[in-house]
Amino acid sequence: MLKKDKIVEKDVGYAEDSFALLKQSMGQEEHFLGNFIDSKSEKDLKKLNEARNIRTELLNSIIEVMGIELKGQNWCILKHVCATAMHTQELINRCSMMGLTKIASRLAECHKLLYLNYLELLGINENNISNKTSA
Repeated sequence: MLKKDKIVEKDVGYAEDSFALLKQSMGQEEHFLGNFIDSKSEKDLKKLNEARNIRTELLNSIIEVMGIELKGQNWCILKHVCATAMHTQELINRCSMMGLTKIASRLAECHKLLYLNYLELLGINENNISNKTSA
C-alpha cells in the first residue's frame, strides 16, 4: 500500500536503507567519541554531541515513518542492534581481507540475525513484508 508520503508499508528496501544508515551513524558517533577521548577538547565534545543528536533524530524519524511505537527497552535495543551490526560488518571486512573466510561467514550469519532482529523491532516479519519499494 502506497501512502501519501510515498513510503510503502513494511518496505524491505526502506528497512535495508535505514539499517545501513543507522549503522553508519553509530560509527560516526563512536569516531567522535574516540577523538574526544584523545583530545578532551570542547570542539570534539561538541561534535560527539551533534553526532548523538543526529543519530537520535534519525532513529526517531525511522520509527515514525514505520508507524510503530517501541515499548520498554526496545528503542535502546534497536540502537544497540545497529551498533553491534556495524561492528560485526567491520569484523567481516577485516576477516575477509585476512583470508579468514570461515570466520567471516560465521560473522555474516550473526549480521543476518541482527538485521532480522532490526526488522522484528520495526514490526516487519515474513507475514507482512513488502517487496514493493517507496524508492
